[in-house]
Amino acid sequence: MWSRILELFRIGRTTSSPPEQPAAEKALEELRAIKKLLRKQELFLENFRVEITTKLDERDVLSAEPLFQIVEAFFHLDASIREILTLSPGHVEALEMVWRKLEQYLRLKMFEVIRRAGVPFDPRLYEAVETVRAAGHSSRLTVEKVAQPGYVHKGRVIRPAKAIISSPQDQ
Repeated sequence: MWSRILELFRIGRTTSSPPEQPAAEKALEELRAIKKLLRKQELFLENFRVEITTKLDERDVLSAEPLFQIVEAFFHLDASIREILTLSPGHVEALEMVWRKLEQYLRLKMFEVIRRAGVPFDPRLYEAVETVRAAGHSSRLTVEKVAQPGYVHKGRVIRPAKAIISSPQDQ
């Protein structure tokens, strides 16, 4: 192919007449074919990048599973302690300190825990496992209690939190 392109340049230098049309057309066709191959290569590389990124994300999620088990164990321990005992402000602060450390470590790994109650219900983050009537005059669905924490990885929900939600009285 390159020899044909060089041939075109040689023909142009040796004769004063324009190069033959068929040789120029062949070179143009070859350039179009190269352009088409480059587009295919670009698509292939983009698909490969997406596939590798997806596999790395899946690997990250699988390797974080033991950490999720620790978070869930502490979540249930925290919930049971708060239900059974009347905690002093110091004890509440100690529990929150452990949560901050866990969440800080998860953020280093690009994870976030979904565990907050009393927030507006977002179906992307929470899975409603039970609905109760709202005691107040709220006009929207609210997360009353989180039954199991959920997780977000790099902005994508990998496991929604299971929650008990309260619905407005008029629904």
